Amino acid sequence: MRSRTAGGADDGTPVRRHTRNGTAVRRRTVAADGGVRALGKCPDVSGGSTADGTPVRLYTCNGTGARRWSYDASTRDLVDTAADKCPDVKDRSSADGAPTQIRSRTGDAGQKWTPHSP
Repeated sequence: MRSRTAGGADDGTPVRRHTRNGTAVRRRTVAADGGVRALGKCPDVSGGSTADGTPVRLYTCNGTGARRWSYDASTRDLVDTAADKCPDVKDRSSADGAPTQIRSRTGDAGQKWTPHSP
């Protein structure tokens, strides 16, 4: 995951691609329970869908399948465990603000992720 818009942390905030700049708003960490966090929120697949192209947004962590992700440090894969898919920037855009969605795992560089330290 890259980042999201304007630093908002409200439930439903879209996850968007932004260039890293070291600010807290753009920090993604792997928590002690193995889950992924951004400003204390979890990435969520809209509507719990498993379809390619489904948007990713932030929501309060609640343990549901749509908000469970695993991270493999050896491959740098972040995977939505319910769908077995990776976050992916829509249309492979490199533009800041491009929306993030889930896609089938391809190993493509655009699906690789490097978290910050907690």
